[in-house]
Amino acid sequence: MTNYDVIIIGAGLAGLSLGSELSKKHNVLIIEKDQIKKEHKTWTSEEAIIKEAGLEKFISARFGKCYFRFLDKEKNYLIDKFATVDDVAILSFFEKIVKDNQSNVMENCSFLDIFKTDKNCITIKTTRGMFSTCLLIDCSGMNSKLTTKYQIYNKNFYYPTYGGVYDISLVDKEVCLLEIMTNDFPINWFETFPANKNQTIVYTFQSIDKNTDPKNLKKIHEKQIKNCYLKDELKGKKMVREVFGTIPMGEVKKNAVDNIFFFGDTDLIASPFAGSGFTNIIKHYKSIASHLSKNLIDSTLKEKELNYHFDKNEQMNRDIQTIIGLILINSKPEQVEIFFDVLKTIPNKIIVNMVFLRLNVEEVAIFTKTIVKKFGFKKLADILPKKEYMFIAKEIFKAAEDIVIEDVIEDIYNIRHQKVLNNFFI
Repeated sequence: MTNYDVIIIGAGLAGLSLGSELSKKHNVLIIEKDQIKKEHKTWTSEEAIIKEAGLEKFISARFGKCYFRFLDKEKNYLIDKFATVDDVAILSFFEKIVKDNQSNVMENCSFLDIFKTDKNCITIKTTRGMFSTCLLIDCSGMNSKLTTKYQIYNKNFYYPTYGGVYDISLVDKEVCLLEIMTNDFPINWFETFPANKNQTIVYTFQSIDKNTDPKNLKKIHEKQIKNCYLKDELKGKKMVREVFGTIPMGEVKKNAVDNIFFFGDTDLIASPFAGSGFTNIIKHYKSIASHLSKNLIDSTLKEKELNYHFDKNEQMNRDIQTIIGLILINSKPEQVEIFFDVLKTIPNKIIVNMVFLRLNVEEVAIFTKTIVKKFGFKKLADILPKKEYMFIAKEIFKAAEDIVIEDVIEDIYNIRHQKVLNNFFI
């Protein structure tokens, strides 16, 4: 049985990027159940974030003016410098670094089970044999066998996504960031962005509270492309490549247990807006690799030391993303329209900062006040769990530190839910 310093499950963007850094100092094995670069995903982010990560050479398309719209009402625009990356090229780049560093990438190798042979060693069983390590990193995404076993999440919800790459160009055309064309429930969202100068990615996705097969959206997607703003260009066009997956969201209790770390989609933070799951990976893989490398060198691989703590501002932004996800999941169609009114009211800069998890305290206050103004505390009490409901209340009254008002807000929530409880038992 071969021993490695690090074993990573999953050779997608999360696993390969982390492996490219860790393999500089450690002997790494990355296992992949399929073939590397056999991707069914596409990635976009803010151009500045891609440049900061040193990955500008992989940009395949740039775009700047996006609209969102609800039920054929007026278009609302979001202005920023966005970019799409070449998924095959960027994965090849990270894979080459891993191999050049004399580490190993093993394709067609599925993770089956985990065994702890002693307090500092993990043995994993795969379809290609047994391997041991002192640090296992789970980058296997939505179908992880370990996140449930180790109770990583407090709550989670999903955006199953289905679509494809089409041979049409978005050059000189508008990009659809979000659109809802029918009042069906669950809500079916529509999105487009350029893959390159000559090809366009067209998506359909839903906001739901359970993990389902994204290919269930195929018929809905086919119906939406016949009615979307690109219907004339898409008429008679077949997919060049099928694109599908599930965007996870939720609240993570921890991103590590003893000798095991979770990164990428297993770490949950994402949103349907401009690919923030991709953004999360490219923003953090180097700092997380540095953190894990130090743990390996110091042999501090217990949960407490291994757990990675985001700074206070980023954690606040992650809480906001969870609240947005819960509003979209728990709202009725007419309440989703209220959320769109929130987006229309807020300045463009704040929306962009919300998408890329960099809202400051003042911007969070503006955002939460706008949500309360549009929904009202009573409606929010029906939509949000208590923890997220109180987060909004505290953000609004933080500056005044008005405990009396905070208690009143909590009473509204408790009375609202006691009323529901009483009606249930009558």
